[in-house]
Amino acid sequence: MIHRMISQGQIVPVSVVLGLMRNAMLNSGNSKFLVDGFPRAVDQVGPFEATVGAASFVLYFDTPDEVMRARMAGRGRSDDNAAAIEKRLLTFHQTSYPVVEAFGRQGKVVRVDGSGSVDEIYAQARQAFAPDVLFLVGGSDRAGVAADISGRYNYLQVS
Repeated sequence: MIHRMISQGQIVPVSVVLGLMRNAMLNSGNSKFLVDGFPRAVDQVGPFEATVGAASFVLYFDTPDEVMRARMAGRGRSDDNAAAIEKRLLTFHQTSYPVVEAFGRQGKVVRVDGSGSVDEIYAQARQAFAPDVLFLVGGSDRAGVAADISGRYNYLQVS
């Protein structure tokens, strides 16, 4: 059904997408999930949270339109012409950015400057996944583990 709908240019109903997403998550054996590009519209947030779960936070790559235009044009996709790129940007600003604003009102948005290099963006994004304060308790080599974590992830070790 989904392949048929997509091949015919139809939009797959949100309830179907969410059901598939929920089943994939439940059957994965994982307890942490990174959901890329969904929800895409404010009216999908409630059903998403009711079906799949609430987001811990939203990582928003805040990237100027000029940078986005250049990156999309440089991907080499046949559908990345100027008109299509402008339509994607307009859709993002009108439909998807309000999702960022909605999560922002809940204090769940972490903004990352998306205009840098891949390494620069990754370094910023990685910080969103690291707690500010980390307690280590128990274990036989806690001091060694603490030293390793402090060195690798730029924590100040306080003992």
